[in-house]
Amino acid sequence: MVNKPPEIIHGRYSSELETYNATLKKLIRKKFIVNNDKKIAMESRAALEICWANITPVIILSKKGIIPKISYELYGDYKNKKATEECEYYYETIFSSGKLDKVINLIKVDSSTKKAVIYLIDKPKPKNNLIPPCMTCLFFRIINGKLNMHCHMRANNAYLIFLINLHINHMIHSEAARRLGMKVGNYFHFIDSFHIYKSELKKAESYLKTI
Repeated sequence: MVNKPPEIIHGRYSSELETYNATLKKLIRKKFIVNNDKKIAMESRAALEICWANITPVIILSKKGIIPKISYELYGDYKNKKATEECEYYYETIFSSGKLDKVINLIKVDSSTKKAVIYLIDKPKPKNNLIPPCMTCLFFRIINGKLNMHCHMRANNAYLIFLINLHINHMIHSEAARRLGMKVGNYFHFIDSFHIYKSELKKAESYLKTI
């Protein structure tokens, strides 16, 4: 296989699971690869749009924080452990920090603002020793009376973690719209390094045979 620069995977979808299945399939089928990274089997960039037409309630918000309800069999031995770690981190970074509150207040003062951005990459390393966040920022903007949200990822593991991130962001988007008393608009997910690790490639391929 000859090394080549990553191409862009793009598309418009209606649910988290549809997005996950379709983009994972594209990444493997096109056999994207990356230069000089022995850990990664395949890599591309991605620019995805989701309309949230199908609601999958796997993340809930409570007084205890963000709680995962991951039920898909594909998670296997992961159970809820990884989802719980991701939820804890993003709850601390986005909710407990007050960053979402600031964005909500900014939009309430000026509904046409283009400054409603939450930056995450500057967050210090969390207590549970997770690596710095793959999510670098969230951008909120009102378009045609609905709240749109953009997510920018410096990297995203296409197997398992990508779906967890979509669930978390769906909950964040819905919660922000609820606080503003608005309908949820479209969601955009941009990834600079959309990849599968060599150690998980066979599992990802086996999963795709089941759908």
